Amino acid sequence: MFKTNLLFFLKIKFRYHWGYTVFKGGPSKSRTSHLLPPPTTIIGALAYGLRRTMKLPEEENGFSGAESLRRATVSVNIRVSGALSEFMDVSKIWWFRERERKMKFDAVALGKIYAPSAIGEAIIIFDKASLKEMLGEEFIEKIVSSAYSISRVGSKESIVNVENVSYGEPRIHEASGKVETKYSFWRECAKKIVGDRIESKVIDFRATPIGNYLKPKWGVMVYPYSLVKKKPTILEVMPSENTLVLNVGGDIVLVR
Repeated sequence: MFKTNLLFFLKIKFRYHWGYTVFKGGPSKSRTSHLLPPPTTIIGALAYGLRRTMKLPEEENGFSGAESLRRATVSVNIRVSGALSEFMDVSKIWWFRERERKMKFDAVALGKIYAPSAIGEAIIIFDKASLKEMLGEEFIEKIVSSAYSISRVGSKESIVNVENVSYGEPRIHEASGKVETKYSFWRECAKKIVGDRIESKVIDFRATPIGNYLKPKWGVMVYPYSLVKKKPTILEVMPSENTLVLNVGGDIVLVR
């Protein structure tokens, strides 16, 4: 169990322009998108901003530059407010076959989530000592500056504007029993859940290095969102044992 004085949170509010694409893995030629961004996408977006701010390469020693940030990350809790609509666009792709010295062409279906002006919110909880070791004594200034420099959350076309960033130390939520949350959490955090939601299989960043997805560990992320009403919801949750319930700037999140 974590001690809250050893944790540090970053809360980022951003607005999408047209929507986003976060491709799922798989052998199919068609590339579908996650309906809601998984934790690895948020870590990658922040890491890109961090490395751009600090003028560091996107890769180091064959690993993604996001890997050091992943190791410092304890939890990522996400909320998207907006009417989300999934579409598949047929796009033309091409590649060069060196042996034949010919250009090859094909058409593939690419998934896109249309959500004009949708608001995204991400709460990222870090191990403070790891963050300080990575960024030095001025880690707060550096990580906040990096959050404001985020330009996309998803594929390169998934453009966002960051509207607000807040930070601090989370507090233990003192009340026992059921809690209400509007942010995503791992399915293992809950004994019982009441409310409309989406449960999505995503890469478990806690056990899988960023970019090393040949044999990833998977987890189920619960998103408070109604597919029928096309809007975010608030879930009533009975936390499971060993789940940490935190108050993060007035919002309740579940951490495991």
